Amino acid sequence: MSADALHTPTTSLLADQRSHWDRGERLPVEHYLKREPDLHENTEVLLDLIYAEVVLRREAGEDPNADEYVARFPQLEEPIRTQFEVDEAIDDAATQLADTDRIGPDYSITPPKTPAGYALMERLGHGGMGVVYKARQLGLDRLVAIKMIRSGELADPMERARFDAEARAVAKLSHPNITQIYEVGETESGPYLALEYVAGKSLADALRDSPYPPRQAAILISILARAVDYAHQAGIIHRDLKPANILLARDERSDGSDSSLDPPSSSLRPKITDFGLAKRIGSDKLTRTGDFLGTPNFTAPEQAAGKSDVGPVADVYSLGAILYQTLTGRPPFSGATPLETLDLVRFSDPVPPSRLRPNVPRDLETIALKCLSKDPGKRYPSAAALADDVDRFLQEKAIQARPVGSIEKAIKWCRRRPAMAGMTATIVLLIVASFITVTTLWQQAAKARDDEALARADERVQRERAQERSAEVLIVNARQSLVTSDIESAKRSLAECPVPYQNSDWAALNRICQAARVLVAPGVLPVNTLGFNRDGTQLSAGATAGRMLIWDVESGNEAVNELSLVRNPLSLAFDHEGRVVVAINSGSINNGKTRDSSGVIIFDPKVKKEVGRVDRPEVAARCEVSPNGTKVVYVTQRSRKAEVFDAVSGKTLFQVEGKVGNMTRAAFSPNSRYLVTAALPKDLTVWDAENGFLVRQIDTSESFFGYNAIAVSNDGQQVAIGAGSGSRPTEIILFHRGQEVRRIPSHYSILTGIAMSADGHWLAGFSGSESVVRVWEVATGREEIVFSGFPTSARCICFSPNSRQLAVGYGDGRIVIWTIQP
Repeated sequence: MSADALHTPTTSLLADQRSHWDRGERLPVEHYLKREPDLHENTEVLLDLIYAEVVLRREAGEDPNADEYVARFPQLEEPIRTQFEVDEAIDDAATQLADTDRIGPDYSITPPKTPAGYALMERLGHGGMGVVYKARQLGLDRLVAIKMIRSGELADPMERARFDAEARAVAKLSHPNITQIYEVGETESGPYLALEYVAGKSLADALRDSPYPPRQAAILISILARAVDYAHQAGIIHRDLKPANILLARDERSDGSDSSLDPPSSSLRPKITDFGLAKRIGSDKLTRTGDFLGTPNFTAPEQAAGKSDVGPVADVYSLGAILYQTLTGRPPFSGATPLETLDLVRFSDPVPPSRLRPNVPRDLETIALKCLSKDPGKRYPSAAALADDVDRFLQEKAIQARPVGSIEKAIKWCRRRPAMAGMTATIVLLIVASFITVTTLWQQAAKARDDEALARADERVQRERAQERSAEVLIVNARQSLVTSDIESAKRSLAECPVPYQNSDWAALNRICQAARVLVAPGVLPVNTLGFNRDGTQLSAGATAGRMLIWDVESGNEAVNELSLVRNPLSLAFDHEGRVVVAINSGSINNGKTRDSSGVIIFDPKVKKEVGRVDRPEVAARCEVSPNGTKVVYVTQRSRKAEVFDAVSGKTLFQVEGKVGNMTRAAFSPNSRYLVTAALPKDLTVWDAENGFLVRQIDTSESFFGYNAIAVSNDGQQVAIGAGSGSRPTEIILFHRGQEVRRIPSHYSILTGIAMSADGHWLAGFSGSESVVRVWEVATGREEIVFSGFPTSARCICFSPNSRQLAVGYGDGRIVIWTIQP
């Protein structure tokens, strides 16, 4: 093997190894030792091959261990065991950084015993040792975070000791920027902590999109440094400060958005959490020399070396690493493997932040690099000193940190290369002599050019100011065009805005323009119901006072002019022949006379007239036409029954009945195969819509007071209901095969209606008092899309058959088709 090949394993041996494994040829490391005997002499390349084999085996579902590889390569026992120990520590940290927004069961974690006086609501996240649940403290009726040892009663003494250390550490601390501990206790599953619940994202989540502006990053670090100094004064060192352990407290907004993702300001409320690796100053009972504790990207060099005498300045280093990432969008050190990252932390200098982001101020860069010094004695002596210097920067005063000057850098370089330094000094003397002569001549010419350069600079500034004012006018014009539903004019204004001035306001308006298409301009009467035909080419809508129209979706032209055949249409759908089946209430118009009745009218767009009618003597409280237009379900007022009848003949197909109370809601699946009904107090049932057979009785945990929306998937397996009222938060409860799987905050005071897409992927909801329409992913419960930008409230929603579009009817008669683009 050549020397070059040994130095580039990633492009040769490692690529060959993965290629064979991808083809199913599981070549062991010993194969390469036989093929390249020189590998016995190159420990670094050999370790890379071993670690790559471990990764490939883990990807295949295996669980290799250190003892197996020590038996195969006894001469490498120490580095192999070190690699596995580091991997275990990094896996624990990575688990703690996992997405805490995931909702749903995790069968790898045994459900804990609920501590007395608490009600567990959902799991927020877990790490290598602990698991955290959102819970409600029943006595005080407040939300808390319950943290337990993940292995419960099987936890080893070291895990319990660290868990107890966290309890003792946090219990001593009472600071607005440190999560507060409320209670320490123990259940059959082991000890637990009841901590302050912080509703918001972590700093790690907030930094995923882009770094912070320098001044706002400085404000954040000043707040954190004051909190860390408070912990140090109480005798506690955190030892695992990182963005994932900084929670950004969320401020509730009127539009329901999450303020924890906003850049920080003077009112920011960050919270330091996870003191699982904390220790008391002067105590090392839980740490042995050689142990690695922390997260490599934010760990001080002395921690990376496994030293036990880690002091408060280790937290100062971590604060500097956090400041570095908030300024640049990346940590100061990040290697291809955890071991490589630790080596970089111990032996390499970080890239100055200004090289990654030129707008980083020199003083703030100096503060960050001082915190990241390898020598603990050259860092800030305390977190308070760091906060003081950051505050000097914010006040535009001179900072106390001194950057490494050119002379000091030159001295270090000369000590490393004395021979080259002597030669360089001779060259420098010659250059200086020449420079003095040239400089004199240059200054004379430069003075003549200064006046001309100043004039050009002033002209450029004036031109840029004019462009900025013009861009502001274009953005304002685009906003006004959206208010009047003139999307094309808004698009033209946004397109004319120069790229350098396309700010966040421009981006928000552009997203609306790209996603929304106004099919119907504002009118007078609000839209009550919508329905697509089978191939999604036509859309029909009904409004109060007998207004019903049909449009061609692609062109936006009216396929049928406004009709006055129905009054108060409750629901409509196209049947397989392209006719519109409309369920009505409170009367109909016939030959110019009004008579009270309820029922169904069938309208044929081809002949543009009514072709069928079914009258019902009773007044329906709720009425839904199946999406295929063949059936209608009636829920009569103050009755325990819901009746399903044929839309054409009016013949009753079957009746379903609530167990105890009156029937309140009924809805068909998008394919019309299933029917879900709800009756007070908490009767939720899925029926076969073809024959009325019972499919599933759903076990609900609470009554439906305040419940006002319902939807069911095509396979009848998933049911979504809207629960809550003005007296408590409204949320969507999702059931799978009759069991509750998650609750989704709706951000509405009242949830008027919900709809599920035909592919079962999306769930949309709206409130009759707001113009905002929200779309959630069914599998995760995560809010993916928010549709807004129009002045009146939403009244009805309808997914297209291909689930790629969402039609929304508004209170001013406007109909908008939104494109589903997460």
